[in-house]
Amino acid sequence: MPRTKEVTIAGKKLTVTERKIKELEALAVGLSESVDAVLKADSSKDAMGAITDILYKHIPEIFPGITKEDVREAYLSEIEELGNAFIELHFFALKRLLPGLIALVQAGTKGKM
Repeated sequence: MPRTKEVTIAGKKLTVTERKIKELEALAVGLSESVDAVLKADSSKDAMGAITDILYKHIPEIFPGITKEDVREAYLSEIEELGNAFIELHFFALKRLLPGLIALVQAGTKGKM
């Protein structure tokens, strides 16, 4: 059963649902092209176009139920909360494992010095 988290964006309550790995892979392909466009932009105008592409095209793809107009009406803090919900649902294991892994690496590094 996929996990869910409720978020409010532009006055709409939205349920963010955990996705299957194959769904995440498909979303990552299109999103990576847009992120590359931001990183390779030659001007602020090009970068802004690439960023709005991410906001208006990819957010509605990733979060069904959200429209371009919802994104335009949202506060940045709501977009941030949406992203946090996505990370919490999909990368919870990393969040739990990371502190232990870092401690393990640090302990191993101290032993070699």
